[in-house]
Amino acid sequence: MNKLYYMTQYASYMSNAGYYESMADQLKVLDGDALEYLVTKLAPKVSDTYNKYLFDLLYLIDNDGLDIIVKAWEHLADGEISEFLEVFDINVYDLIDSDNIPQSYDDLMAWADEDLKSNGVDARCLYWLDDLQKKSNYEYFIFNGYANGFYEYDSIDDALADALVDAWDDIFDIITDQLKA
Repeated sequence: MNKLYYMTQYASYMSNAGYYESMADQLKVLDGDALEYLVTKLAPKVSDTYNKYLFDLLYLIDNDGLDIIVKAWEHLADGEISEFLEVFDINVYDLIDSDNIPQSYDDLMAWADEDLKSNGVDARCLYWLDDLQKKSNYEYFIFNGYANGFYEYDSIDDALADALVDAWDDIFDIITDQLKA
């Protein structure tokens, strides 16, 4: 039971004792060493954003599911969100509106051209084109319409962490469905 202590912080709707009692049957089923590794070594390295879902997933899984979760949480502990999604065969482009993703420099220029034709000297592209040129040493960008510019990232995982912030409920619904099957 002590191996689950770290997870009690996510038990917002029950006491620690209630959590231990509710997990008693799962502890009989799950591999104790793998569970201990997940909860004591990996979970503390992973953001609460994801661990609050782990709390609920632990009720649903068997040993096969635990192995999958351990592999996925190893990726999260290393900051590898894209690899985490791959564990569950989730295509990141299914989660992001592809119409809002410029695939090339030509796409950006088409956006700018459209903006200039529609808005003339009030076009927002006048600001974000200049901003992009100044930040050309970054690999990934997410458009920030409020600031007329882009957020810049060195890695796809950093960009995904921000881009998918509102999608995690949907992502974990997919994961839950996969682990129940």
